Amino acid sequence: MKKIKFFVEGEADRRFLIDFLKSLDLSVDESNFIILSGNDEAALNNSIIDFQRNTDNDGINLLIFDADEGHKSTLDRLESVKRNLKISFVQFLFPNNKDSGTLEHLLISVVPKSNKVIFDCFDSFEECLKADDRFNPPILKTRVYAYVDSLLSKKERKEREKHADEKYRNYLRKDHWDLTSPALEPLRKFLETHLN
Repeated sequence: MKKIKFFVEGEADRRFLIDFLKSLDLSVDESNFIILSGNDEAALNNSIIDFQRNTDNDGINLLIFDADEGHKSTLDRLESVKRNLKISFVQFLFPNNKDSGTLEHLLISVVPKSNKVIFDCFDSFEECLKADDRFNPPILKTRVYAYVDSLLSKKERKEREKHADEKYRNYLRKDHWDLTSPALEPLRKFLETHLN
C-alpha cells in the first residue's frame, strides 16, 4: 500500500480531515499530516524534503488547501510552485475543489439545520456593525469559533479557557456537524480515490 502524506495549511485543516476520515472509516496515521503554516511557495519549500522523500518511497502527496478568493488562480499558482520546486502532489482545494472559498465555507455548509439559527444571529450582528464605519465584521474563521463556543457546555467552556481552541472543535459531534452532508461529497470522493 502506498504511503499517503497530507500537506495542509494549518491545525484546523488537519483536525477536520482526521475526523472526517474517521467518519468514513478510513484509517490514517495522524503523523502523516504535515502542517505547512501557510499556502505560498515559501511554506511548500520549507517541507520540500517531506514531499521528495515520500515521492521517492513511491508515496502519494495530498495537498489540501483553501481555494481562497479564486479557485483557478490558486490552482495555477500551485501548479507553478510544483514546477518550480520540482515536487509532486495531488491537490484538493476547499470548499469543493471547484469554487472559491475556504475550510470555513465548507464547515458552515455542514452545520446541522437545527443550528443554522446561530449564523442568522451572526448575520444580524454583522449588519449592525456595518452601520458604523468604525467597526469591521468578524472574519469567517471567527464565526466558526463562535459557533463552536456557543454550543459548548459550561464545563467545556471552563476547560477550553485552559487549553487551545482546536481541542474543542470535534467534527465527529453530530450535534455540531453533519459529516454526511452532500457538501462533503467532492472531498469524500477525492479521499477515497487516493486512500483505497
